[in-house]
Amino acid sequence: MKYQIIDLGKHYPGKIHDFSEARNLFLEKLKDGEWILYKDSDVEASQMLLEYLDKLVPEYPWYDIRQFNYINGKYQPLQNPFYTGVLASNRVRWRGRVHEKLYPRNPHGVIELPLIHNHKGPSLYENSSPPRPLMIAKKLWEIGRYGYR
Repeated sequence: MKYQIIDLGKHYPGKIHDFSEARNLFLEKLKDGEWILYKDSDVEASQMLLEYLDKLVPEYPWYDIRQFNYINGKYQPLQNPFYTGVLASNRVRWRGRVHEKLYPRNPHGVIELPLIHNHKGPSLYENSSPPRPLMIAKKLWEIGRYGYR
C-alpha cells in the first residue's frame, strides 16, 4: 500500500479552525491508490502496524485502527478498546469541525494492529472516580461495535 503519515500539528500550514477542512486538504491531493495515515503528535504508529500497512492490499475506502489510550503513561481502561478512523483514501471526506468523522461511513475496514496514544498533561478523564457515565457508555458502544478484543 502506498501511504504517507500526516501529523496535522506539524504538516498543516497555519492554525486549524476546522479539523475536517484540514484533513480534507490532504485527501484532495491524493492520487487514486494513495492513502493517508493521520496521527496526532502524541500518537505513535507501532512497527507491527507499519509493516502490516506496507503489505496491505486495501479493500475499503477507509479503515478504523485500534488505538491504545494512555494518560501520562498510565493505561486508561475506560478509554479502551478504542478504534479510530485515521487511514483514508481519496474516496472519502471528513465532516465535522471538531470530532470529525469519515463519510461515507460504510463500507470500511478494521485493523487490529495498534496506534499508541499517550496523552501528556492534565485530562478531564484522568483518575475519575466514580467512572464518568459518558466514558462508560462510550466503552459499551465500542464493545458492541467491535467486541471486546
